[in-house]
Amino acid sequence: MFTGGFHTPAKTKRSKYEDTLTTNLDKKNKEYHYEEFSLEYTVKHKYTPDFVLPNGIIVEAKNGEGGFVRVGKKGGFYRGSLDSEARGKMLKVKRQYPELDIRFVFPKDFKFQSLKTTASKWCEKNGFKYHIGNTIPESWFKEEGQISPKLKKKGK
Repeated sequence: MFTGGFHTPAKTKRSKYEDTLTTNLDKKNKEYHYEEFSLEYTVKHKYTPDFVLPNGIIVEAKNGEGGFVRVGKKGGFYRGSLDSEARGKMLKVKRQYPELDIRFVFPKDFKFQSLKTTASKWCEKNGFKYHIGNTIPESWFKEEGQISPKLKKKGK
């Protein structure tokens, strides 16, 4: 086994194949680093708000944690869900654009089965304003503000 320089001693690897490669490198006294470095990367996505009020408030309409709702044998639709993927997306958008005022509207304060908490508690924990009901509150329209120049109209 190679004992000097740039070498990570053979230890349990993430896969048997990595373990095999490590063993073979050790037998040949080759220098290597095993999972000693990391590299940050980002994946580019586009976020399309459900509603943007004239004052720039972004409103997301969410009615559950589930996703696709089947209708008949061939049809269906995606309901405005706030599943784990959507929650993660919203947190990433909020982190990247903290100046945007993103809010949620829910028909009821449903419980996230995966988190064992309610929609309202999730919003409060993560700093999102919200409303429970079937309308966007009139008071939200009366707040001062303008649409952020960071929001781009589709097709332009």
